[in-house]
Amino acid sequence: MADSNEDKESLLEGLKAWVSEWKISSKKAKAEKAPSNKDVQLNIKLWNAVQLGGSHDDIQKLLEIGADPTARNQKGYNALQLALMHGCSLETLEMIERYSPKTSPKPRRK
Repeated sequence: MADSNEDKESLLEGLKAWVSEWKISSKKAKAEKAPSNKDVQLNIKLWNAVQLGGSHDDIQKLLEIGADPTARNQKGYNALQLALMHGCSLETLEMIERYSPKTSPKPRRK
């Protein structure tokens, strides 16, 4: 019976340590993911430029100074999707794609 109490206590201590580590890592992850106000403003300018037919050069300047082409607006669209919807030139679409990070597609269920 003493062994089972010791096992329970060691298990409880392990769980407490795991939970505290999880809380710390969750707080760090949230802090790292939160975009700054400047980043949000740049992204809004990028979305507006794409939607309102901004010039290729203006969109490129926004991307060069740090606008995130993968950031999504309130409706869930990113800059490339907005450019497709609003009829931007092929040159602009390719430029936005070049500034987007390369990711592998998600695996699909069979």
